[in-house]
Amino acid sequence: IVTAAQINLSDDAPWKKIQKNTFTRWCNEHLRCVDKQINDLRFDLSDGLNLISLLEVLSHKRMFRKFHARPTLRQLKLDNVSVALEFLDREKIKLVSIDSKAIVDGNLKLILGLVWTLILHYSISIPVWEDEASDTVTKLTPEMKLLGWIQSKVPELPITNFSQDWQDGKALGALVDGLAPGLCPDWESWNAVQRVTNTREAMQQADDWLGVPQLIAPEEILDPGVDERSVMTYLSLFPKAKLKPGFSFFCHICYSTPFISVPKPKACRATGRGLQARGLRVGQLADFKVDTHKAGPGNLAVHIREPTGNEVAVKQREVLEGIYGFEYMPGDEGDYTVDITWANKHIPKSPFKVHVGPKAGQQKIRAWGPGLEGGTVGMPASFLVEASGVVAGMLGFAIEGPSQAKIECDDKNDGSCFVRFWPTEAGEYAVHVMCDDEEIEDSPFMACIAPKKKSFSPDKVKVYGAGVSPAGVLMNCQAEFTVDATQAGEGVLKIFIQTLEGSCIKVDVICEEAGIYNCSYTPTTICKHSIVVSWGGVSVPGSPFAVRIIIYMCKCPVVSGTEVLAPDPLSPVSCEVEPSWIGLLVPAHPADVKAYGPGLRGGLLGQRAEFTIDTREAGSGRLTVTMEGPCQVTLQCMDNEDGTCAVFYLPAEHGEHTIRIFFDNSQIPGSPFLPVVHLPLDPSKVTVSGPGLTKGKVGEPCMVNIDCALAGSGDLSVEAVSDSGAIAKTEVQENKDGSYTVVYVPLTAGVYTLLLKYGGQVVPIFPAGIVVEPAVYKSHVKLTGKHITVVRALYLQNGNFKVSGTRLFSKSLLVVSFGPFFIKFAYNIKATSIFKLSGNCDPSQVLADGLGLFQGLAGHPNKCYINTRGAGNGHLEVTIDGPSESKVSCKDNEDGSYTMEYIPSAAGQYDINITYGEKSIPGSPFKVTVKDVSATSAEIAGPRICAQSSQNFTFDSKKTGNIPETVTVISPQGKSELMDLKDNGDGTYTVNFSPSVEGPHSLMVRYAEDDSFCSPFKFQVLPKHDGSFAQDCRSKKDKHGPGLEGKYCAKTPQNFTIGCSSVPEIAVVVKPDGKNLLKCDFSKCFSSSVHDNGDGTCTAAYAPSMEGSYSFVLKYAKEESFLKVKFLHAGEEAFCRWLFLIMFLMFSGKVIMPSGMTAQLDIIESGDGTITLKFSPTEEGLHHVLIKSCAADIPELSLQYYVNSSMNRCVKAHGRGLVYGVTHETAAFTIYHEDTAIGELDITVEGASESEVCCFDNKDGTCTVTYLPTQPGEYKIHVRHNDMHISGSPFKAKITDGSLRKSQVKLGTAVDFALDITEEDISLLTASISSPTRQDVPCSLKRQPDSHIGISFIPREVGDHLVSIKKDGKHVRSSPIPVCINLSDIGDASKVKVFGPGLHSGRTNHISEFVVNTRDAGYGGLTVAIEGPTNVVIHTEELEDGACRISYCPSKPGTYKVFIRFSDVHVQGSPFLAEVSDGELMRQSITHYQKPPLTANIGKECSLTFKISGIDMETMAAKVSAPSGMAAEAMVTATDRDTYAVSFVPEEMGVYSVSMKSRGQEIEGSPLQYTVGPLGEGGAAKVQMWGQGLHGAHAKIPADFNIWAREAGEGSLCVSVEGPGHTELHLDDHKDGSCSVSYTVEEPGNYQVSILFNEQHISASPFLVSVNALTENSEYSLEGLERHKATGMYKHHFHLYILWKQYKDHGLMSSGCAESLQPGSSLNSTCTCSAESILLSNVSEITSHGPGLSEASIGQKNTFYVDCSKAGRNMLFVGMLGPTVPCERVTVRHLGKNQYSINYTLKERGKYILAVKWGDEHIPGSPFHINVL
Repeated sequence: IVTAAQINLSDDAPWKKIQKNTFTRWCNEHLRCVDKQINDLRFDLSDGLNLISLLEVLSHKRMFRKFHARPTLRQLKLDNVSVALEFLDREKIKLVSIDSKAIVDGNLKLILGLVWTLILHYSISIPVWEDEASDTVTKLTPEMKLLGWIQSKVPELPITNFSQDWQDGKALGALVDGLAPGLCPDWESWNAVQRVTNTREAMQQADDWLGVPQLIAPEEILDPGVDERSVMTYLSLFPKAKLKPGFSFFCHICYSTPFISVPKPKACRATGRGLQARGLRVGQLADFKVDTHKAGPGNLAVHIREPTGNEVAVKQREVLEGIYGFEYMPGDEGDYTVDITWANKHIPKSPFKVHVGPKAGQQKIRAWGPGLEGGTVGMPASFLVEASGVVAGMLGFAIEGPSQAKIECDDKNDGSCFVRFWPTEAGEYAVHVMCDDEEIEDSPFMACIAPKKKSFSPDKVKVYGAGVSPAGVLMNCQAEFTVDATQAGEGVLKIFIQTLEGSCIKVDVICEEAGIYNCSYTPTTICKHSIVVSWGGVSVPGSPFAVRIIIYMCKCPVVSGTEVLAPDPLSPVSCEVEPSWIGLLVPAHPADVKAYGPGLRGGLLGQRAEFTIDTREAGSGRLTVTMEGPCQVTLQCMDNEDGTCAVFYLPAEHGEHTIRIFFDNSQIPGSPFLPVVHLPLDPSKVTVSGPGLTKGKVGEPCMVNIDCALAGSGDLSVEAVSDSGAIAKTEVQENKDGSYTVVYVPLTAGVYTLLLKYGGQVVPIFPAGIVVEPAVYKSHVKLTGKHITVVRALYLQNGNFKVSGTRLFSKSLLVVSFGPFFIKFAYNIKATSIFKLSGNCDPSQVLADGLGLFQGLAGHPNKCYINTRGAGNGHLEVTIDGPSESKVSCKDNEDGSYTMEYIPSAAGQYDINITYGEKSIPGSPFKVTVKDVSATSAEIAGPRICAQSSQNFTFDSKKTGNIPETVTVISPQGKSELMDLKDNGDGTYTVNFSPSVEGPHSLMVRYAEDDSFCSPFKFQVLPKHDGSFAQDCRSKKDKHGPGLEGKYCAKTPQNFTIGCSSVPEIAVVVKPDGKNLLKCDFSKCFSSSVHDNGDGTCTAAYAPSMEGSYSFVLKYAKEESFLKVKFLHAGEEAFCRWLFLIMFLMFSGKVIMPSGMTAQLDIIESGDGTITLKFSPTEEGLHHVLIKSCAADIPELSLQYYVNSSMNRCVKAHGRGLVYGVTHETAAFTIYHEDTAIGELDITVEGASESEVCCFDNKDGTCTVTYLPTQPGEYKIHVRHNDMHISGSPFKAKITDGSLRKSQVKLGTAVDFALDITEEDISLLTASISSPTRQDVPCSLKRQPDSHIGISFIPREVGDHLVSIKKDGKHVRSSPIPVCINLSDIGDASKVKVFGPGLHSGRTNHISEFVVNTRDAGYGGLTVAIEGPTNVVIHTEELEDGACRISYCPSKPGTYKVFIRFSDVHVQGSPFLAEVSDGELMRQSITHYQKPPLTANIGKECSLTFKISGIDMETMAAKVSAPSGMAAEAMVTATDRDTYAVSFVPEEMGVYSVSMKSRGQEIEGSPLQYTVGPLGEGGAAKVQMWGQGLHGAHAKIPADFNIWAREAGEGSLCVSVEGPGHTELHLDDHKDGSCSVSYTVEEPGNYQVSILFNEQHISASPFLVSVNALTENSEYSLEGLERHKATGMYKHHFHLYILWKQYKDHGLMSSGCAESLQPGSSLNSTCTCSAESILLSNVSEITSHGPGLSEASIGQKNTFYVDCSKAGRNMLFVGMLGPTVPCERVTVRHLGKNQYSINYTLKERGKYILAVKWGDEHIPGSPFHINVL
C-alpha cells in the first residue's frame, strides 16, 4: 500500500513537477541575455557550463578560475561544477549537502535546493524594500519581507501565505492593480468561481505592462498541491516591476468614467434548463436564472416567443440580490426564441434558440443520482442510468457548461450503468442523457458545480453496516448502516435509494455526533435496491451500493447464526433443513432435487463458498447436508422460503472435500460432490528452474520448469524479450502436478529477460538475464539421381545471359533475334532488345508517354513513346511484368526517341518498368490495366493492305450480340474520321471507307454500352502508282534486270535482281482494281508462292487475272513507306516471275578457351532463315563465346559454357557463389555431373545465418544451386557426391554486408566550339557529331555571348569529327562542319589532382569537403560516388581553374568509400577510405502547455490562425464543410505579417472540415478538423502540422511551420530541434488551439525536428530536415528574399526570373558599378551602385502574344512574347506555379526596344499559373492559366 506521504515524496509528485517547471523558467529568464536555455533541470546543469553562466549573470561577476569549455569527460564536468560551487562559497552563499557529484549525477532534489538558494539570495533578498532601514524589517527572513511588501500593496485582502490565499485569482489581480492602478480595476467583482480566468487575466496584464514574466502557469498556481517556493519565485519579480511606457493613456480612459455608472450587458449571465437548445418538451416547466450583479445599472427584460410568433407568459421571481429567476410553460412543439436584454441591449448569447419537442412517451431508461443536481470542481459528479424495461437502447451522454468535462461510463452488466464526469470550473452544467439519439424525459438535467473548498475530501467518507452489505437484507425488516464523515471536511450528506422498478425508498438519518450519521430504511419489495451516498454532491467510495432483498424463514435444527462443528476433523458436518411452505404433504422424490453453485466445485482457502439446493419439484422431505474434509469446516444454511436453500461453508485447509446431500434419507443426483479447495493466489511462491535460465543459442529451444503448486490457482503467461526488443516465440505446457514446462526459441543473439505473470500478477524475483549466443546455421538440400527436374529461364541483358523467372525449357536451340534473322545456340534462351550506348546519362530527363502506359487490350499491340533527348547516353531497358508473357519490341526512331510496342496475351494488371542507365525513369513502374475485348468484340473482316480506293469492312456480331455503335478511322497523321455504319440485317454490319493518304491506318470501334473505343483493326494503305517511281526506286536500291525496263508480255516469265543492304519486310503485288494478288511477309516465313533458291535469292510467282497496271511493292524494316515498281500485263494466262537478291548480314564469332587461346566459330546457314554456329572444344574448363556482327545496331553477344573432359567423370562445381556474395542477394554456382554415375548429391551451407538453398536441374548434365545469406561473414559450402566431398569442397565464401548505401553525382567538362550559324531560335536546330570511327558522340547546342551558336561535347577519340547541324531535317549552311580533336583534348585520369580532409575523415552531421582539380586532365566526365552506411547528399561547387569542391554530410558513423572517376577511369588513390566518427549534436526544445480548449457552440464565431510566408491575401480563400456535408465560404483576415485567421459561424454540432486555398491550389496542411460542441477523444494523433520548416531550411534564415492542436485537447506540446549547430526556437501561441513555430539554425547539416504531445510523437514525427548553407546565389539570400517578397507566391513551388534592362543607359545606375548587367544576365553578381527609387511606367500599354500563353507541351520549349516598348521604364518579372513542382526552366531574352521573348519547359501534366509583372503590377491578362494535358 502506497501512502499519501510516499506519493508526495516521489519524483513525480505534482508539487515537485510544478517547482521544477517554475525554477526552470526562472533560470531561462536570466540566461536569455547570454543566449542559453535549460530544457531539463535535472541534466542540463551536469556539465557545469549552464550553471556557471547563470551565476555570472546573477552576480555580474566572472568565475574566479578557469573552467573547461568542452567537458566531454565526467571528470571535466565535476571540475566545472566545483568551480561554480567555489564561487558561491566566496559569495558567502551557504549550501547544505550539495556537492559537485550530486549535480553531475542529476540528483533532482539537491538541484532544486541549489536553485532555491539562488532564488532566495538573488531574487528575494536582494531587492531594496521600501522600509529597509527599519531594524524590524532587517531582522525578518526574506519570505517575511516579501509577504510584508505584498500586504502593504494589497491592504484590502488578508494575505498571510503563499499558497491558499492565491487560489481564486483576486489577490493577484489586487497586487497588479495596486502596482499600476487601472490594470485590473474590477478585481473586487471577479467571480471566485472563474479562478482560472481571473488568474490568467492578472498574469497577462503583469506580463504585458509590468514586464513580469509568467514563471508559473495559471493552472499551476491554482493547483492545490503547489508549494510556496514556486509561488514565491513568481511573486519575487513584482518588487522590481516597472510600468512600461504607453499605459497612461489606457489608464486615463479607464478612469474617465466610474465603472458603477455604466451598464454592462456583457457582464450578465443566463443559465437554466429553459435556455437549453434541446431537451425541453411540451408541458414541462422551463426555468432559468439571470445574474446581473456585475452588470451595473439597468433594467432586465425577458421576452419569449413561440413558433407562431406569439409571446409566451413568463413568471419572474428574485432569487438573490442581482439574480432573477424566470419560468414559462411551452404549449406547442417548435423553435422558441428567448430574448434577454439589460439596459435595452442583449446579454451574451441572447437571443436563445430553444427547441421544444413533443411530450415524452414510454421511457426505456431513467437517470438519477447526485451528479444530476450538483458537484464540486475537480471531483467526479456521478449518476446512475437504469433500464426501465427488457428492451433498452443505445445510450448517449453530453455535458455542456463552463468547461469541458471528461465522461466515463461503467456498464454494470445488470441493466444499469454508472456514469461520471469531471467538471474543471464552477458553474451550471447541462447533462444530456439520450437513448437512441433522443433525449430522455427531464433531460437535460441542470447540475450546479461548486468550487472546491479547503479540506474537502469526500474520498475519506466511510460507509459500513448490514444495510449496504451485498449479502442482502431481509424484506420488511429495518436495515441500518453508518456514514462516517469525520475526516471529509465540510459538506452535506445526501442518500438516494431506488428499487429496480424506479420507486424511491425513504431513508431516516440521525446524527448523534459530529460527522457520524446513523441511517436506516425498510425494504418492502423483493428486488435489487441501489443506494447512492454523496458528500457535498460527490459520490463517496463504494457508492452506489447494490443490495438484494431476501425472504428468510427457516424451520430446521440449524437456524441463521447457528454453527455446527464437527468434533473430529475427518467427521462429517451436517445441516438439516425442512421446507418452509405449509400445505398438503407430497411424497418425496430425491431424484428431482437440484444442487448447483460454485461451492460444489471448489473454492479458495479462507474464503466463503456457497451453493444452492432446489427442492421445489421434489415433494416433502428432510434435507440433510454433510461435508467431509482434511480439517474442521463451518456450515451455514439459510432457507429462502421459496423451496430453495442456500448453504455456505468456510474451508480452513486446501485439498479435496466431500459434500453429500440427502433428501428423505436418499442422496440426490450428483451426490457426493468433490469440491477442491485451492490455495489463494500468491505469485511469490512460484519457483523457476531449468537450463533455459542460464544460457541459450539462437534457433535452439530453451527449456524452463516453473512450479506453481504452492502459488494458488491462476493462469501462467511467459514472455521472453531480448535487450534489442525482440520477442521469442514461447510455448507453455501444463503438467498434472501444478508445474509447467516452458520452451522458448530465441531468433536473435543478445541478453533475454523472462517476464512471468501468474494469475495476472508479475512473479517477483527469479533468475533472469539469459545470454543467447549466435548460432551457426546450416542450410541443406539433398538430391538423388542423375537428372533433376529444375526450372530456369535465361534472358539477354547488356550482352550477358542471366537467370530469371521460372519456366521449364527442354534441351533445344537458343534463338536470339536480330531483326528478321535468328541465330541458334545450344540452349533455349529468350532474348530481348537492349539498346546499349556509352557515356553519362540522366534518367530523370527521360520522358515516356502514350496510351499504352495507362491502358491496353489483350492480344492487340499497345504503343508508347520514350524520349531520351537531353538525357545523355545510357542503356534503355523495358521490362513488363504481369499475369501473362508479353511480346515486346522497341524501335529506334533515330532522333533520340523510341517507339515501344507490346502485345499482352491475357487481361489483368501489368507493370511496365523502364530504366535508363540502370535507373528508373520518372513514373516507372507504370501501372497498366489490360482489358480482354475478345469476348465482347465483334469479328472484323477487311483487307489488311489496300490501295487508295473504296474499301469495305464487315463486322460480324452474331456470336457476341454486341452492336457496333460508332466507327472511326485513325489516319497516319492521327486524324480521326467517322464512318457510316450499314446494318445488313443478319447480325453483320458494313463500313465503306475510301483512304486518301498512304500509310498505316487503324479502324476503331465503339460498341453499345461501352465508354471507349476498343478492338483496333489495323491495315496499310499503299501509295498511288504514278509511273515515276521506277526511276526513284533505282536511285535508292541496287535493282537490275529486264523486268524493270518497261511493259512486258503476259506469257513471258520475267526476272529482276535487287541488291540491298537489308532484308525487305513485306512484298505485295497489287491488281489494277486495288486488291492484293500476292503478299509475302519475309519477317515471319516464306509462303508457298515464294521459293528460296538457297543462294541468297528467292523467286516469287503470280498469275495476273485481268488486264491493267500491276504494282510490285516492297517495304524495308527501316523505311516508313512502301517502295513501288510498275508493271503492265496483257493476258489472263500470263505467268510472271520476279527475283530479288537478299544480302545476309555477315556474322563472325570466336571462342576464348581456358588457356587464353582463341578459335573461330564455324557459321553454317540453315536454309530456314537461321544460321548455326559450331565449335569442337579441345580443352576442359570454362569457355567464352563472342559473336559479332557487321551491323552497327546489333550489339556484341557474349556467352559462357563449361566443357568437361570425357576422361574426367567426377563431379565439379564452379561459380562466384562459392567465393563471395552480398547479404540479401542470391548467390549461385553450378555443379557439373553429366558424365558421373547416378548417385546422391548432398549440398550443405554453413554460416552466420540460415540460408535457403535451392537446386535447379538444367537438363544438360548441370544443375544450378542458389542460396540467400542474410548476415555477413564466412560461409562454408559442402558439396558431397555419394557421401564424398567433390574437388575443392568445402568451399569458403566471403559474404559482405549489403546494407551499404551509395550516392553518386556526375559532372562534365566539355569542349566548346563556335559555329558560324546565326539562327535566332536555337530550339529549331538539331545537332549530331560523328567520330573518326563513325560513332555518334553526345553533344548539345548553346547560345554564345556573341549571339552565335556553339556546340559542346566530350571528346573520346583523336582525329576529325564531323558536326552536322540540321533544321527541319535538312543541313543548314556550311553543315557538316569538320572539327579536329588533338591528343591533349582527351581526358586523362592520371592528371587529376584530389585533396582535402573529406577523403580520409569526417564527423556525423558535419560537412566533409575535398577538391578535385581537372585543369590539366583534358576534357571528360567526372563521376564522384560515396558508398557507406547511409546515403549522403553530394554537393558540388565549381571553383576557378577547372577545380570543383565536393562536400557531403554523413549522418551515421562508419567507413565511407569515395570513388572518383574521370572519363570512366579511377583517379590515382581511388577509392578513398573516409572514417566518419560520431559527432556531437545540439538540441533545443520548447514546451507549451495547452489549456483545455473552449467548447465551440452553434451561432458563436469560430476561428483558427496560421502563418504562411509569401502569400497574397487577395489570392486566398477558405471553405468550411459542415458535418451534414453542406459547404460554405469562410472569412479570411490578416492578423499580422504573414499571419492569417479563418473564421466561420457554425450552425450545427459536429466535426467541421476547414480547407484553405491560395490561387486555387490547396494549401499544405489543408483541410483542418474543427469540432463544434464537446471535443472527442484527443491525444497526439489529433495534432496536425504543416509548413516549409518541416521539409527544408537554410542556415541563419528563419524556418517556420504551423501546429493545429485544438482537437488534441488539454496537454503539453513539446517542440525540439536537434542537429550539429545551435538553434534559436520560438513558439507563438495564437490562443485558439493553433501555434506557429519558428527556428533558426547556425550551421548547415541534417536536423531532426520532433513534435510531441503529452510526451508522445505526433504523426510523422520526428521530421528529418536538411539545412543548406546560405550562398550568394541562393534564393534565400537577401536578394532572393526581396524577389520573393515582390512576387507574393510560394517559394517552394515557384521559380522567379527577373530581367534587368540596361538601366545604365538611361541613367538609373551610377558609374560606380564595375560591371553592367547585360540582356539575359541574372542578378547573381553584386555591385555598389545607386538606382532611382521610382520607375515611371504604364503597365496597361503592354501587349503579349504567343502559343505559350494558352497551351504547352511537356518536355518541349514553349514560347510567348511580351512587348513593353510603350510601357516606360521598369523591370519584367516572370514566374510559373506548377501543380507539385516548379517548371523546369524559364528563359527571358531581351530582343531590343523593350521587347522580350520568354521560353519555358515543363515536366508534368496539370494546371499551371503563369504570372508576368511589369514592376509590381500584372500585365494585361496576367496571371495566365495553362492546362497541360
